[in-house]
Amino acid sequence: MKNNKALKIFCSMLALLTVFTSCKKEVPNIFNMLTDVELEYKSTLNQGEVYVEFTAALPTSGANSTKNMARVELTEVGSTTPARTIQLTSAQTKSYNSGVLILSSANPQTVTYNIKVIDDTNADITSLVTIAYPSGSQVVNNPILVTEADTRTVNPGDNVYMDYTLTSKKDMRNVVFETFAGNAQPTRTNIVLLPDANKNNYRGVVRINMTRNGLNRYRIYATDVLNVFLGDDYKNVNINVSNDHTIITNRFLYAPSLDATSQNPDVTSASFYSIATGETFNFANGKDNSAKIDFGIYILPPVAPNVVPSLNLYTPNTPTTNPMAGKYDFTDWTKRTTVFTQGITANAKTIFDNTLTSGLSIQTEAVKLASALNRTSVTNIATGSILYFRTQEGKYGVLYINGFTRDYLNRWFMNIDVKIQK
Repeated sequence: MKNNKALKIFCSMLALLTVFTSCKKEVPNIFNMLTDVELEYKSTLNQGEVYVEFTAALPTSGANSTKNMARVELTEVGSTTPARTIQLTSAQTKSYNSGVLILSSANPQTVTYNIKVIDDTNADITSLVTIAYPSGSQVVNNPILVTEADTRTVNPGDNVYMDYTLTSKKDMRNVVFETFAGNAQPTRTNIVLLPDANKNNYRGVVRINMTRNGLNRYRIYATDVLNVFLGDDYKNVNINVSNDHTIITNRFLYAPSLDATSQNPDVTSASFYSIATGETFNFANGKDNSAKIDFGIYILPPVAPNVVPSLNLYTPNTPTTNPMAGKYDFTDWTKRTTVFTQGITANAKTIFDNTLTSGLSIQTEAVKLASALNRTSVTNIATGSILYFRTQEGKYGVLYINGFTRDYLNRWFMNIDVKIQK
């Protein structure tokens, strides 16, 4: 009897296991759910192919701004037949940014194209349109192509190209480019609106100017007419950008005492800073290290007892009256010629963290402020501001003021982060 009962229990469990097993077989593999799209990246151009880059834009004001661009024709010099005709969408009638066009040529290294712009009345309006070449020349020679196969290392400022082909079983409508950088949320850009002729197969190119040091990750994927994700073929492209800047964080500088005099100077407060080394110095050891010191800080008396004093920065070589001449004697110091901009507060933290991500990007932004990059003293510096600088050696950099407050001994200090070109 016991054996019969055990046999029945065993048979029941076996049947239940069979049901579970059959159910499990019906569950689709998640990695096979999005295989409608195939994505291939090219590592070399085909024979006779070139990349052509340009932008075309009508003026934003005046009588000619009412014109509408309808199509662009690219014709190789010496030929009368357009190599490519681009029909513009309603969103591109005033400005067209092609990114990159792939064209074939018998002489790919020397080819030049005439670009003609036609308006919606079939008139040639090329003379009214500003045409520019983002890469500095019309035809891109020896492009750097990147694929998902390996992580390519490039230099800051390099242009790299993702030459991709999308093939889809379902109808595609949009091509989306996604960028992953640091800890920031990915950015997505709809780079192509596909015409009906390319809804199942499309080849395009994305050009990326590399400005962020370190590892950068990108992907391309397709969506349908409802902007529903169709697939990316589980492929990402990783690019490493060589490091060309140094970051020094969490440095403390203490303002000299307000009671100090030239006869009784404050020789203990570490109010001097070396940008190159990240070291702080007081007046007692500053002279022997003055060849490294770029600036010092000081405060002015507050207008009221509970008001935060003014935070100020100066270099020992200040051409006019040194603001600390009554406190310190810099006669025997080696005086560096570092110069600064005034403090900038607008979006300072975002710019410091997300824009100034390489030595090249720091220089680019600093040069935009060249006319203001001439100060040897900066007054009323606000917490949360940035100051661009150029050192005696011609290196560009930026300071970020994390904070300005008092410690438990009632000493005023500031805390800074620094980025500088290598």
